[in-house]
Amino acid sequence: MKISDEWSFYSLTLSFDDNCLSLTIYTHDKITNLFKEVNCDTKEEKYSKKEIHPDVVEMLKALRGKTNTLVVITDGKNGSYCYDGKQIYLCPTYPAVVTSTLGAGDAFSSTFCATIDKYNWDIVKALQYGTINSASVCEHFGAQEGFLTFDEIEEKLKNSPDFKVKVIK
Repeated sequence: MKISDEWSFYSLTLSFDDNCLSLTIYTHDKITNLFKEVNCDTKEEKYSKKEIHPDVVEMLKALRGKTNTLVVITDGKNGSYCYDGKQIYLCPTYPAVVTSTLGAGDAFSSTFCATIDKYNWDIVKALQYGTINSASVCEHFGAQEGFLTFDEIEEKLKNSPDFKVKVIK
């Protein structure tokens, strides 16, 4: 499965070849409208003892219903979540001494997409790789400083056996 060359500049849709699968990266305007459609109200903080806040679960499922692709939400110090329509994946943050968060989201999303492509849609690996690369970028100043190769990410992962993604059915 290889990433196709079809990029739509305005909707930023990234397509994959096999089985008509696609991964969509939304522009700010499109995601704002999508959130209005799914009626996810995140303005009011609500307390929950659940591992994943019910509002996050609701957003993941509502967005999945509108897109029919993988839905990923990054949530800063709370980690990241992915929903594939069957399971929710919860990835913790990776330890880092934060210098700047500039480029952290770009590092996460580009590494997530590249890992999905390279490792045949391995969501657990994609979340881990994206998180580790994002943490590395946060330890440097500048959007591209600290960006790791797959081999460097794998080495960090080998040295962090407790860094696991939790799969919730």
